[in-house]
Amino acid sequence: MEIIPERRDLFIAAREPGTVGSGRTLENPQEIGLEMLQGPHLGEWSERWGRHAVDMLISAGHLAPSGPARSGQGSSPGAPTPADGIIFASDQLARGGADRLRECGLDVPGDVAITGYDDWQVMFLAARPPLTTVDMRLETLGQRAVELLLEMIDGHGEAGQHLLSPRLVTRESTLGA
Repeated sequence: MEIIPERRDLFIAAREPGTVGSGRTLENPQEIGLEMLQGPHLGEWSERWGRHAVDMLISAGHLAPSGPARSGQGSSPGAPTPADGIIFASDQLARGGADRLRECGLDVPGDVAITGYDDWQVMFLAARPPLTTVDMRLETLGQRAVELLLEMIDGHGEAGQHLLSPRLVTRESTLGA
């Protein structure tokens, strides 16, 4: 994966009701070249939370349309640094966020790039622009799980951890048209 230098990103996640953790985390973002402007913003798994999170980021000064405020020209000392991208922990959150960004006059990806997670067709295709997302390769994961189970039933398999790397699916929300 190619990392663009000097990116400033924000992470939007959600947590299940009654849980402490986020469920999905972005561990050690510096190791992959990301500077996180704030810690993760946590809410519910919904498009509504994606929209609300964008409202919070705009209010905090982390999102601005193209122009002098975005480039840092004319901004006051101590003003928040605008984000280059928002990493949403699901396509559903990202779709809500993309809707709100557009409603607020911000261009995706011109003013801010966004990514989702899940490669959920109903979400990435309905979003405007179509979402860049992380595909967990669930079909392949399910097939492999069945193969391993059948091998174990036949006495040939071994218990253990099997990893399957996700893949990044790039679309217009990070690349432009």
